[in-house]
Amino acid sequence: MNARATQLRQYETEVNDLYRQNLGATARFSTQLSLSPAITSDSEAEGFQSRYKTIRKFQQITNELFQKSLSDDSLGGARDLVLNEVNPAFGIDYHRSLYTGKIDLPYFFRTDEPVPGKIGEIQCIASGWGFFAALQQSLVKLRLYVSDVPMRSYNQVPVAEKFSLLVNELTGGSPRVFHQVDNSSDMLGMNYFISETRKFGVKYLGRDSDVSFKNVNFVRSHSFIGQAVQIEFSNFLQRYLSGHLLFDLFPSIVFEGKLPLIFPFWEATRSLYPDEVREIFPFTSLVSPRSVVLEDGQEVSIETFSKRELKQRQYYLKYAGADEQKNWGSKAVFNLGNASKPQCLELLTKAAQGAARREYWILQKAYHRKEDVEYLSGEDTVTKNIYSKWSGFYGPGGFMGGVVFSRNHNKVHGQDDTVCRLML
Repeated sequence: MNARATQLRQYETEVNDLYRQNLGATARFSTQLSLSPAITSDSEAEGFQSRYKTIRKFQQITNELFQKSLSDDSLGGARDLVLNEVNPAFGIDYHRSLYTGKIDLPYFFRTDEPVPGKIGEIQCIASGWGFFAALQQSLVKLRLYVSDVPMRSYNQVPVAEKFSLLVNELTGGSPRVFHQVDNSSDMLGMNYFISETRKFGVKYLGRDSDVSFKNVNFVRSHSFIGQAVQIEFSNFLQRYLSGHLLFDLFPSIVFEGKLPLIFPFWEATRSLYPDEVREIFPFTSLVSPRSVVLEDGQEVSIETFSKRELKQRQYYLKYAGADEQKNWGSKAVFNLGNASKPQCLELLTKAAQGAARREYWILQKAYHRKEDVEYLSGEDTVTKNIYSKWSGFYGPGGFMGGVVFSRNHNKVHGQDDTVCRLML
């Protein structure tokens, strides 16, 4: 083991100790770590902070669009696209009853950006908060091994403390949280985040004896159906409508799936969104039963698209429906720019056939950026030029900081072989 590997092993031990102190002797950070600092440029850092207002504009317009479609679906079938294959018990009648009262936009969320400034997805409420908190806490330790690590303003206050202050303000000074971690792709990390925020005065159902279903005032869930089937949901909803409880993620499908990403570009809804909204997303379109629309406006058959050379097929095919077995963890995401022509045709044919039964898929322009990242391989460190994904974490008021995930594969999500670094 070389000296650099020894340092990285020590850094890993120190980060894992943070988990163990909160969660027990067998807990550990679930991805790889690195001593390569993820330093963003000044313009990139400013971009993460300034994009918040545009993201909120997208969310507001999309929410209003969907609400309008529930009573008057004159927008080319937008309502049925959003509801797609959701369980009928949580379909149109459920949403119509839900949208008769007040509606809040998501409070906390994460962006996934293949390059800074192009948001491939927005996750509400998102996993990854535990990664973020632990990396931020270990920044002092990272500085022992890496020189010239910048201290951006958004890393000066721990994210657990920021979250606690924001939730304290939202709930009027006494946050009592019910966090359903069952649909999180990183339960261990979310439990770590819960433990950290408790140090700053946030109380949780199941952790603090004075918090009960009757007095919870902030509900967090990674799945709107997970909320809606919870045994106290009807009581939560009544307390929400009377102003005594908030949902971090409003229990609607609209911000859970990927389908709304087409709306800034889709002919039926494009005029509702300003150009600034389109600028922050890669071009995204719906796969129809027979064809796809490309960034240049061309509508081509799936057969014609599949015959294109790889350089002309730089798009991702993504499942955009409500089936959580497909929708979570980049399970149904395919890079058509890496597929052979027969593979591309097979994938698009399945997506086109799905559209006929309300199983919708989207086509999204592919962006990639690689970085030199040092990480452990066996007993020594290696440095490889691998794919990265930038994740910005947001709360009421704006950007809270970020994490860069890197992997030797174009699908970067948080798999065991992903290298996780704090955005600096």
